[in-house]
Amino acid sequence: MSDANYWKSEIAAAARAQNAFMWILLALGVFYLALGNPALDLPQAKPIPAPFISVDLPPLAVWATAPAVLFFVLLAFNGALRAADHAVTESAKIDPTARHPLAPNALDYVIRTTPASHPLLRELLSFAYVGYITLFVVEASSIALDVAAVTATGLVRVPGRAVLLPVALVEGAVVWLQTYLFWRVRLRKAVALWRGRLTQWRERRRQRRAPADDQGSAGEGHR
Repeated sequence: MSDANYWKSEIAAAARAQNAFMWILLALGVFYLALGNPALDLPQAKPIPAPFISVDLPPLAVWATAPAVLFFVLLAFNGALRAADHAVTESAKIDPTARHPLAPNALDYVIRTTPASHPLLRELLSFAYVGYITLFVVEASSIALDVAAVTATGLVRVPGRAVLLPVALVEGAVVWLQTYLFWRVRLRKAVALWRGRLTQWRERRRQRRAPADDQGSAGEGHR
C-alpha cells in the first residue's frame, strides 16, 4: 500500500471511530442521567439486568462506574479526533492537492451551514465538537463528585469505589486538560478570525471615505 492510500485508509478509519464513539457517548450519557443517584432511593432501587448475561447488577455498582466509563470513552473520542487531524496533515504532505474529507457524522449534519449562512452562525457552530465533549465531561465529573460524597459519608457502601474513583480521577484529569486545550485552540481561532474581519471592515471603511476626503481637499484648493 502506498503512503497516500495508507493515510486515506487512516482518515476513513478515524471517521468511523469518531462516529461510533459519538453515539456511544450519547447512549451512555442518557443512560447514566436516567439512572440518577441510586443512593438517594436505595429501598426502591431495583437491580439492573446486564445485557447478554443473566445477571442483575446492583444500581450502585452501575452508577459508580459512570465516571470511569464516560471518561474512558471521552479519551477514545478525543483520540479519534487527533488521529483524523494527523492523518489529514500527513496526507497533505504527500499530495497537497489531494482532498480527503472525513465522512460526515450526525453532528456534522446538525451544524452544517451554507455559503449564505451568517458568519456569526458559522463561527458559533464551530464550537459544536468541543461543546459536545464538554457536556459529557461535566456529567462524568458531577457523578464522580456524587460518588465521592456518598462514599465519604460511610452510610452507603459503593461497590468498587476503591478502584473506580482513582481510575476516574486519573482519566478525568487527562480529559479536563484535553478539553481545556481544545477550548483554548478553538477560542484563539475565533478571535483571530474576527480580528481579521474587523481589520478588513476598517480597511473597506477607510477606502470608502478616501474619495470623499480627496474631493473635499480639491474643493478647498479651488477656493
